[in-house]
Amino acid sequence: MSGVGGLFFELRRRNVLRVAWAYAVIGWLLLQVASILLPTFAAPPWIMQGVTILLVVGFPIALILAWVFDISSTGIIRDEGAGQAAADMKSAGRTFDFVVIGLLVIALSLFAYDEFVIEEIAMEQSSRRPAIAVLPFAVDADRPDDRMLADALATELIMQLSDWPSFPVIARAASFNPDLSGDMFVAGESLDARYFVTGDMRNSNNQIRINVSVTDTTNGRIVWSDSFDREQGDILDMEKAMSRSIVSQINPQLLATESERAVRKNPANLNAWEAAHRGWWHIGTETEAGYEEANLWFDRAIELEPSWGWPYAAKALIIYRSYLNGWARRTDESKQEMLDYANKAINADANDAFAHHALGHAYGVVNRRDDSINALARGIELNPNDAMASACYGMQLAAANRPQQAKEAVEHAISLSPQDPWMHWFTLVLARASFAAGDYEASEQWAIRSIQLKPNFASFLHSVSAAAQAGKLDVARQRVIDMRATGPLPPVDALERNFKTHTEAEYTARLMEGLRLADFDTAGKE
Repeated sequence: MSGVGGLFFELRRRNVLRVAWAYAVIGWLLLQVASILLPTFAAPPWIMQGVTILLVVGFPIALILAWVFDISSTGIIRDEGAGQAAADMKSAGRTFDFVVIGLLVIALSLFAYDEFVIEEIAMEQSSRRPAIAVLPFAVDADRPDDRMLADALATELIMQLSDWPSFPVIARAASFNPDLSGDMFVAGESLDARYFVTGDMRNSNNQIRINVSVTDTTNGRIVWSDSFDREQGDILDMEKAMSRSIVSQINPQLLATESERAVRKNPANLNAWEAAHRGWWHIGTETEAGYEEANLWFDRAIELEPSWGWPYAAKALIIYRSYLNGWARRTDESKQEMLDYANKAINADANDAFAHHALGHAYGVVNRRDDSINALARGIELNPNDAMASACYGMQLAAANRPQQAKEAVEHAISLSPQDPWMHWFTLVLARASFAAGDYEASEQWAIRSIQLKPNFASFLHSVSAAAQAGKLDVARQRVIDMRATGPLPPVDALERNFKTHTEAEYTARLMEGLRLADFDTAGKE
């Protein structure tokens, strides 16, 4: 034979075609196994890339070896041409057929497992939230009558923690089970709870002290602890007030803990919950680049779990905060995007306070002031223990030039969560409320405090404008010069366009007037 027919005959006779099929199937199997095992051991991405390159490079080498060598009854020998024994050809061909068929069966089985079993497991894991269990509080051995009061307080905690949809709460019957292991790690695994709320109660002359801590059951680390004192008084009122004080501090701390956990994990192996909390961590950087990175992680969370409303609400908040910092560029498009994301969050869960929180800010950006304040008030109604919801309610009241109500709202937020990880946001609201009231000295001081807690551009703008409005022009200009040394600043006209979208006109005019008095567009330019 000659030509194409002869070449095809030789490829078949030398088992080159069978080797190509076998190599392709084996290579695919190896890549599937590597894609499962490497993320499990947090292997760097370059290892998977290296395996892929080696398999690609090895393919032509395998074909060359198949052409040159053959498998016979005596082992691997050099192919001497068409005169080789036909029986050996037939035997070798059957061997390869069995190998290829066996590998194809394995490949199809693995494909079916990956498509129908692993996918289902991944979806289930993506939807899982870390749970909280409240254990019975300890009491003094010589005061057994306090047992009932301590159990009632723990029960009230369980009920109030249930107002937060982010973290499922283990039922009292399970967490109070007397047969629950005393080993925290074993008990945590038994209840499928990542966090334990534990504490002890002391009662002395009708003065109640509760020591509470939240512990991560996966590593034994205490993520939050505090002490609370109350006069016994009316038992029911005391239980509700003390539980509110505890619960309003627990959730922000757990949110911060989960965000830090997500940032430490291999980004290639995050579920929807972890991707969203990695995004939340990037929001906390209060930088434009951080907001952009956060958006990508919220998109990833939505891709993994489209029915979950939290990432949609978070994306709406990114747009709002971009306006607040003067970073929003596509004004009309951004407004509509923000409303769309907030409404998707509401549609996903109309009883989620965080979704109403996002919707309130979205309404604020499109100058629907009453709708904005009503949506944020609804969020507070759904979860009265949410300090952030009260602070954001105050933010919109300040934007509407209602300073006294704004101040009361944010002071309530601070009373709920005095060590909140977002205290820089709370103090920014106080800076805005003071600015709205024309108290520029107080506005400047609160803005400085916010920056000390975490540098953020909105507080910087208020620190400059408030100082200028208070007559401290040199101080205001120096702040502009110092900030410009770190990078370019947006022009006042662009800031004014942004602020007009979410803040009352008279407030915006005074803020921009202060920036112009401080030579915001020229100070520090060479």
